[in-house]
Amino acid sequence: MKTLFVMIAAAMLAVGCSNDTSTALGAGDAFVDAHYVRIDLEASKQLCTGVALDKVQREIELTADVAIADDTQRPRINFALKEERAAGDAIQLVYELTIRVTGLDPFEKISVVTVRATDARWSVTNYVEMDPR
Repeated sequence: MKTLFVMIAAAMLAVGCSNDTSTALGAGDAFVDAHYVRIDLEASKQLCTGVALDKVQREIELTADVAIADDTQRPRINFALKEERAAGDAIQLVYELTIRVTGLDPFEKISVVTVRATDARWSVTNYVEMDPR
């Protein structure tokens, strides 16, 4: 029974962490997971084009010489899709990010991720962060 539970949990985790860019929501979720949750700029860069790609590349350049100690605690970030809206030939996905840092009260940010269909996949073309209203 325990083995079955572990197999089901692993399968759910694999599905939840996939980079399914065949849908707008899949591309947006994959970007938010890579960029904010895992803080993996190289992975988030692979999901971008246009302005978003320029922004991620700039973040990579700005942090290239920053050494982070192995024992540094990363923030825990959860996200939830709050709104999906059409914007011409693009779709804007509005995410609420809940950020938890040891020793501080949790706080929230809003990230608006714009995605467009390019070739056989959806790509992130822009993103902005803001404080909730």
